[in-house]
Amino acid sequence: MTFTSGRRLWMGLMALAAVAVFAAAACGTETVKEVPVVVEKEVIREVPVEVVVEKEVVKEVMVPGETVVVEREVVREVPVEVVVEKEVVREVPVEVVVETVREVVKEVQVPGETVVVEKEVVKEVPVEVVVTKEVIKEVPKEVVVTKEVIREVPKEVVVTKEVIKEVPAPEPEKVLRVRMTSMPESFVPHTERSGALGQIVSFVYGTLKQSDPLNKEWAPNLAERWEVSPDASSVTYYIRKGARFHDGEPVTAEDLAFTLKSLITPETGTRRGKTYKMIQGAAEMLEGASSELPGVTVLDDYTLRIDLNTPNATFLGIIGGTFGVLPEHILGSVAPEDIVTHRHFSDEMIGFGPYKLVKFSPGQFMELEAYDEYHFGRPNIDRIIIRIIASPDATQIAMQREEIEVNIRGDLSSDAYRAFLQDPRFRVIGGQSTIIRASNINHAVEDLRDRRIRQAMVYALDRQKLIDVFHNGLATIHNQPLIHGWIQKPEWQNRYPFDPAMARSLLQDAGWDSEREVDLDVYGAQSDEIRTELAAMQQMWKDVGLKINIVEKDVGTMLEEWDAVTYPGLQRWGWGTFADPDGFLQTYFTTDSANNMNYATPELDAKIELGLTSIDREKRRAIYQEIAEQLMEDLPLLVEYVPLKVRVIHNRFHIPLLADFPRATSISNLPIASIFSSEYEYFEYHAEQWDLRD
Repeated sequence: MTFTSGRRLWMGLMALAAVAVFAAAACGTETVKEVPVVVEKEVIREVPVEVVVEKEVVKEVMVPGETVVVEREVVREVPVEVVVEKEVVREVPVEVVVETVREVVKEVQVPGETVVVEKEVVKEVPVEVVVTKEVIKEVPKEVVVTKEVIREVPKEVVVTKEVIKEVPAPEPEKVLRVRMTSMPESFVPHTERSGALGQIVSFVYGTLKQSDPLNKEWAPNLAERWEVSPDASSVTYYIRKGARFHDGEPVTAEDLAFTLKSLITPETGTRRGKTYKMIQGAAEMLEGASSELPGVTVLDDYTLRIDLNTPNATFLGIIGGTFGVLPEHILGSVAPEDIVTHRHFSDEMIGFGPYKLVKFSPGQFMELEAYDEYHFGRPNIDRIIIRIIASPDATQIAMQREEIEVNIRGDLSSDAYRAFLQDPRFRVIGGQSTIIRASNINHAVEDLRDRRIRQAMVYALDRQKLIDVFHNGLATIHNQPLIHGWIQKPEWQNRYPFDPAMARSLLQDAGWDSEREVDLDVYGAQSDEIRTELAAMQQMWKDVGLKINIVEKDVGTMLEEWDAVTYPGLQRWGWGTFADPDGFLQTYFTTDSANNMNYATPELDAKIELGLTSIDREKRRAIYQEIAEQLMEDLPLLVEYVPLKVRVIHNRFHIPLLADFPRATSISNLPIASIFSSEYEYFEYHAEQWDLRD
């Protein structure tokens, strides 16, 4: 709104002043409010939004061991929130302040009063106009865009480096399958006599030292070295510091001391105590007169000294080569009388050897796995499965089916050896043996005490014919049990030739009753070939007037009768001969041994003791030759022959010790492996070095 001419207003006011009384205030300000007029200006701005780039998986490539995802980038218009700003500018109604100023122009004199004539001045006072912005956000409805736009988005998208590689499949586990003919239900070193004990000891328990068949000496194992005093009256062992039991505990000199003491403690029912009676205090412990063993001294955690009553040249061979070192932290709190029944020797078997026990089913199998922390390094073969197969024929079939790689313990038939010699998948290797085939005679049986009867039994047998027919010539005749090469005399070989006439003459001189029957006990599960051999022997004896009954018994019954010396006649076994002659003599022919033939005498004890305590080899040779001639004359043990040990090995089973042996194509060119202390040492020495190869 605008104001009209001020002059017209002025004139009206003047007229009014002339005829009326002044009624207005002296001077004032008047405020006039106007009606608002709104003018809107709408500004619409598009706000840029972020573009979402998505990866689309096109295909998944399967690679052994992983899935490799190949991606391509896909840009999609993804419905997002779009913000539209609308800017509205309004002219906001404001208050316009109009000042009316009355200005006095002239004072008119009216009778009786003064008339003030005012001039009214109207001013427009500028006032700040405030314009506000109103932002209205409009959120449109979601629009679904189905169109897919595929494009390369350089730089803006970070693409992780994509590597497609072939991951090799894991190496297959190396599993060695072994055949053994038998295995005890528990591996208690104090009482167990099974030959399988030595094999399991080498695999699981580990030994103080080991027999090296190539260098013909004792090699380090748990003991990394040892020192023998000049007079052979003491030996000091230095234990390897890196060796640990399978449960992680370190193996120390305390464990070795505990083992020796346990093997000598009579309350354990030990059969090995007499072997260590040369240790100072061992005899007193065995007699129950003392519980201390002063001959065993722990010098520190890894050093142990053993002091002997007298010098002993055989002690290195006796101690530590045939038993494991027992864990004191497991068995130390077990009462001695409970040792032989403790589950450790069947269910746990915590040793420090190259393999750990996984499963054991007596009479069926044993499963072992490689010990990662073995002190010589983790074995190359991951797992060993030992299968118990008594039958030679069943073993042959299993090997031909490649279900078995090697027969470590147990023979096969002659036909089987001939078949494997022609099979290019296998190698056949012969070896010297420490096992003799012999029959013990119970000297408590009155009419068997006469040595002429026993001599007649040997003269009656055509042993060379038995070797040729049933063993392909792979055996040698021996006439006494001390077969160690360094004490042999050439003339001993022909001491008892096949001579039926001599046998009849001896029986007649002894007044033997030809109707008398004598039992020869043999353990069961014999092969047909062995039964045929026994039948041939039975006929040879019959031809000279000896009635020998072949009686098959289970091993348990035979052992009970052996221990009690109650067998009625003879028992036929395979006999281990030990690394030194003293071992065999101490075990079977001393009065404080098992004396299972009732043959031992104090006079023989004195000879055996002399051989044990002598350190001069030539003197020992003469002593043992004298003892051998006595045993050959009296024949408490009827020795038939010493068979060569023949083993069949699959080509993929690699044993470093046998790697250079030539391949045989017939029995006549069969390579023969010489030994140092045991026919099984090739299968005990550094088992961690074995391997399976294609």
